[in-house]
Amino acid sequence: MPPVNLRAGTACKIVGLDPLKLNEAISRGIYRCAPPTTPGSVRRFTEPAMMPLYFLARLLDCNIPMTWAGPVACDMADHVAEREAGGVIDDIVMLIGERAP
Repeated sequence: MPPVNLRAGTACKIVGLDPLKLNEAISRGIYRCAPPTTPGSVRRFTEPAMMPLYFLARLLDCNIPMTWAGPVACDMADHVAEREAGGVIDDIVMLIGERAP
């Protein structure tokens, strides 16, 4: 199977994220784990880069503000990468609910 190398728009479509929201978060420095790119080039997402993008989309689905969701998505991906490097794979469970009145 060839390695994953997706254009930003396609990657956003896969995870269900508005590409304009992603671009804004990247330009504001909120989503620090975006793959690097050069001016005039298309940002490309590899398989490891898709995980934080997926986390970001799910956090935003929960109406979490981008200013919080961006850093948390990157932190979650960092945590998973550290665990995988050490041979330990954790499950990450996101609970979605409402606060009691």
